[in-house]
Amino acid sequence: MSEEQMRKPSENSRMVYIEILRIMACFFVIANHTNYVFENVVANPVGSSWGNLIGSTLYLAICKCAVTIFLMISGCLLLPRTDSYKKSLIRVLRIVLVILVFSIPYYVIGDFEHSLYNFYLVVGRAQVTTAYWYLYLYLGVLVMMPVLQRMFSQFKKEDYCYFFLFSLFLCTFSLFTEFNVNFKLPIFVTYIGIVVLGHYLNQYVNGRKQWILPLIACIGGLLTILTAYTIYRILVGSDYAPALLHYDNIFYIAIAASVFLLAKICSLQRAGGLGARANAVIVHVGKDTFGIYLVSDFIIHYVRPFFERWNNVLAVIVLDVTVFVTGLIVTEIMKQIPLLKKLL
Repeated sequence: MSEEQMRKPSENSRMVYIEILRIMACFFVIANHTNYVFENVVANPVGSSWGNLIGSTLYLAICKCAVTIFLMISGCLLLPRTDSYKKSLIRVLRIVLVILVFSIPYYVIGDFEHSLYNFYLVVGRAQVTTAYWYLYLYLGVLVMMPVLQRMFSQFKKEDYCYFFLFSLFLCTFSLFTEFNVNFKLPIFVTYIGIVVLGHYLNQYVNGRKQWILPLIACIGGLLTILTAYTIYRILVGSDYAPALLHYDNIFYIAIAASVFLLAKICSLQRAGGLGARANAVIVHVGKDTFGIYLVSDFIIHYVRPFFERWNNVLAVIVLDVTVFVTGLIVTEIMKQIPLLKKLL
């Protein structure tokens, strides 16, 4: 088998592992918005039980790589193409319509002044609900995508190394980015580096050697524990640092890369996947994750209060599963409406 063939998994196995990553990332997004136990720990770290302190920070550390995984999936699926500018603009228009249409229910139930101008202010200059900030980030990625496709199609391995040095490593440290107000590296913005990383790992990492899988699992596990411990030290030191919890932190980039590689290598080493029926279910649910994400905050708004009486991490996990399954059902219903089906 040639190196080129080894680089590219079969279409079927690629689809399954990408859909598994989508499902995981969607669940992680929900978990990021429901971890009320961690919120209680932040409010009173000294008075919290050890179980809640360790459990909630570890759960947070695992789930915070959600957006990073989504960006890597975008790079994996879109960067290998060379789409026409017309097709790219249609893709952009779809996300604009998604923002407008799905913001309406949140705007109606939210504490907003109901007027057309205020709707523009809320939707155009901010976002109508917490989770929707990612739609604006993704919209920017899609606007740039046709240019990125043409640029990175010319890249060789050494070009990627140089690009990652700045976009994924140096630019994640404020000591480097705040060097001087006139020192700017717009091409090396970290979220574009994450998009490109997904493309690179899909194209160049084959993982055929048996020892790679446990090694990556160990690295990802250690990084997660280290991240959770760092969050814990900040909490008990009464110095809560939200910057540590942002998707483009070097910790979460490394954890997301580990998760991405684990999913890919497992799919390569199990060429048949989990069986035809299981693969079909995974692909079907994976294609519903965008809809689940769009309605998740709406469901959380009504469901979360019923769970908050149980202040433990297990209750949070049950809440997350409830939101995910409910979102799946709602998405299946929405797909029966032709206009919404096109947007989803």
